[in-house]
Amino acid sequence: MQNTQQRLNRLVIETIDEVLYSLGEPVKNHIYDRLENEFSITKHELPQQMGEFSRFLYNIFGRHAGLIEIKCMKTFYSKIKIDQYLENPSITWDDSDFNLSNYTDKLRQVVM
Repeated sequence: MQNTQQRLNRLVIETIDEVLYSLGEPVKNHIYDRLENEFSITKHELPQQMGEFSRFLYNIFGRHAGLIEIKCMKTFYSKIKIDQYLENPSITWDDSDFNLSNYTDKLRQVVM
């Protein structure tokens, strides 16, 4: 049986894969190739490298990377279904630095 951390890592990978696939299979493959060649990050290392992945997206897509990050957040949220955790008053969401890396970190804190 998978522990919570392994399950979250698997869901992060699935989410990114789905969102990148929505851009087209060739685009998804190109992004994974560049990520591995330029940043030495494999698809399976993404859950531990979300900050680098976010910087990579902004390097490629500029300000439009935010749209990809939002789609990842929505997809990830739909997979983990944690409504009850988000009402926890000890969890704060800082809109000033709201990005994919911080979002996944915060969700890990909530679920773990």
